[in-house]
Amino acid sequence: MSAIIFASILSIIDLKVYADGTLIYVDPSKIVLDPATNGTIGTLFNVTVWVTGMDDMKTWQLKMSFNHSFINVTRWFEPTWNSDYVFHGKTTLPVPAPPDVRYEYVNETSGWVGVGSALFPAPSPGGGFTGDGLLCIIEFNVTATPPEGEIYTTTLYMNYPTDTFWIKAGDNNKRSFDAYNLGEVTIIPEFMAILLLIALITSTIAAATLSKKVVRKNKPM
Repeated sequence: MSAIIFASILSIIDLKVYADGTLIYVDPSKIVLDPATNGTIGTLFNVTVWVTGMDDMKTWQLKMSFNHSFINVTRWFEPTWNSDYVFHGKTTLPVPAPPDVRYEYVNETSGWVGVGSALFPAPSPGGGFTGDGLLCIIEFNVTATPPEGEIYTTTLYMNYPTDTFWIKAGDNNKRSFDAYNLGEVTIIPEFMAILLLIALITSTIAAATLSKKVVRKNKPM
């Protein structure tokens, strides 16, 4: 419960960047786990990736890097059952075929996952996806939790124009997204979440008390 409240607080102060053109983003942008409730070793959680402002898209590909020292990717879903999926109701060629993922370690802490899909057969101009929609769902699992007093956090990084792209119907050119809203996964000790909750309650009570004092002061006699 405390981790959910913590995540809600973060979502309030999270500033999203919206582009006039195409945007790819992680939703929710901040995922907070704690070992006491929803972040034990072996816990599975999903990351969804969305796009906006698409124009006749026939192919998409995503490369997402993260710190694999405490989370790991297990599989991916091409959400064909979801009406928000960009290629919903169409025949596609996902690569790699779900649930497999293209997954590579760069070093002891950095790794990346790559997935993508295309309409098959390739449509003529006007036959691709236009608008806003869901690209994919990537499943992760927790492989390590922080010791007391520490926090584990990683950015879900997608700013790879040559590896995160889309292709327009009737075209073979890879197109970069105009904007990228990255995601973030944080694992916190339970006691930190409790302290944050106490601080939130205290500040709320203080604000309410101050508001009552102002009302009483301004109340006509």
